[in-house]
Amino acid sequence: MKATSRPGWRRIIAGCCWVAVVGLLPAQAYQYTLSWTNPQSHTYTVDLQTTPATGGYTDFQVPAWRPGRYYIQDYAAAITGFSAADASGEALAWKKIDNNTWRVTNPRGGDIAIRYGAFANTMDAGSSVLSNEEAYFNPVNFFLHVRDRYAAPCTLTVASMPPEWKAATALKRDKGAHNVFTAADYHDFVDAPTILSPTLKTLHSRIGETDFYFHFQGEFPDDKEVEDAYQTNMGQIIREQAAIFGGLPLSEYHFIYHLLPYNMGHAVEHKFSAAFAMPDQVATSPAAIARLNSISSHEFFHLWNVKRIRPAVMWPYNYQDEAHTTLHWFTEGVTDYYTSLTMARCGLYERQVYFNILARTVAALENNYAAQVVSPSQSSFDSWLDRSEYGIPYHRISYYTLGSRVGMLLDLEIRRRTEGEHSLDDVMMDLWREHYEKDRGVGEDDVQRAVERVTGGDWQEFFTRYVHGTESMDYAEVFESFGLQWIEKEQTGLGLQRLGIPRLKETEYGLLIPNVLPGTDADEAGLGGGDVITEIQGISALAWDAKGFFGEFKGPAKLEMKVYRMNVDEPLTVTWTNRFVPKTYGIKELKKPKKKQVQMLESWLGSKQ
Repeated sequence: MKATSRPGWRRIIAGCCWVAVVGLLPAQAYQYTLSWTNPQSHTYTVDLQTTPATGGYTDFQVPAWRPGRYYIQDYAAAITGFSAADASGEALAWKKIDNNTWRVTNPRGGDIAIRYGAFANTMDAGSSVLSNEEAYFNPVNFFLHVRDRYAAPCTLTVASMPPEWKAATALKRDKGAHNVFTAADYHDFVDAPTILSPTLKTLHSRIGETDFYFHFQGEFPDDKEVEDAYQTNMGQIIREQAAIFGGLPLSEYHFIYHLLPYNMGHAVEHKFSAAFAMPDQVATSPAAIARLNSISSHEFFHLWNVKRIRPAVMWPYNYQDEAHTTLHWFTEGVTDYYTSLTMARCGLYERQVYFNILARTVAALENNYAAQVVSPSQSSFDSWLDRSEYGIPYHRISYYTLGSRVGMLLDLEIRRRTEGEHSLDDVMMDLWREHYEKDRGVGEDDVQRAVERVTGGDWQEFFTRYVHGTESMDYAEVFESFGLQWIEKEQTGLGLQRLGIPRLKETEYGLLIPNVLPGTDADEAGLGGGDVITEIQGISALAWDAKGFFGEFKGPAKLEMKVYRMNVDEPLTVTWTNRFVPKTYGIKELKKPKKKQVQMLESWLGSKQ
């Protein structure tokens, strides 16, 4: 691209260059300036000054993905109006060499500076927004860095931030300026979601030696009862999780909430903070605040699991390349297991409520064909394919749910094999000591090795069957050791799902089949995704009483249908054999448990504080 002069930059660049000359900026540091002129355009302006890379050019890159969401997100699409200059303000030639990289010809001497716009109008916990009401940004979305230069300290000056605006961020605040923020390196910088707004509400608690800040942007009532309920509950959650690891590994932490006037539930973990986008109804009363507690419990446990106990392929992060790991079942799924376990241990969930949550997790998998063909480790590794439009519909399954079940089974099985002497808590602490404290990531087999260190036994079969395989454990046997009864019942009130059709969509012509599960009655009869059932037993498919039929008969039975496909109505006979029987599951405490069973249950669900 042809270089052009930018006289309007001369004053900005000269000022930045003066700072570099007098030595206030460390070598290779990043000096960012964020500004905006028309917030309703949803476009930030970013200026970056830094030292050039060695050689004839410097490659500037924007991340292609962010930690916590493991697929390519193409943040570069939001970048516009890129330009570059030397310390005197003279333009430098540049060209874009791939989706995320701008290559700038190096100046003859001194610093290099770039400027660009960044469009920001996506409201969720991992994106950015600029409006009249706030400046909200996840730095990973649009702050460029020099290729492979991650260790450089960062300074951010928000030139357009009014003095009366407040900040919700884990970035360090410059004591001498309301709008200057710093981070130790690029990793910490892009890991710090930030809200700047005149209407932020912030609560504060000190737990142990750690300061906790709870920031709310949106409708949080001026109600001390709601505030007290929230902070009391969060204090219990924080203490309960900290007890597993023997304390808190940081001096300051921020919970950053967007409370929105519509339904949304999204959250992202960070090293020193967590960001949330939630409906504002969650803050209307002490009872409603419980929804905030649960999702906050999940994100806070990530302080240890994934932000510090982290897969080796992400140690350190590389924001350009896919980081394939089989461990998302552990980093996300086991975190999900601890989410509700924490709530039960600290008394925010009654035990029967907790048992119902566990039973629903099992039901979501046992009644899901995908859980029979996709293992927790495979689901983890294939996360980078999640957004593909070519994905097999009946193979879609979450490593959150798969991993939550593995976490539960692993915890209970460790307790059973060691007769209550050890648990998954000990495995988490072992990983903390052997990996995070030794400054190294967790290898693909290191979770199994940690379990074996803790228990002194061989766990290869367990991991082969339940982590790398798709087998189901004998739930009744597992729960019996804890004085719990496992209950299985055939689901009632189901219709054509009995044939192996997970869901149907009503259309004006009939019932549209999105997909059919392999090996089921519908599959063997020749039904497939895209078919429209127009008639059943001579009656319009929209009027036929499927629930009544399947509730009355136990099968086998033949169903005569008409199916519309390829612009033609075809007759088709489906033989229902009752081979696909979804079930409901439940867990209840035995009325007369044995002493050892009571001890095992208390060891599992009792508070660790």
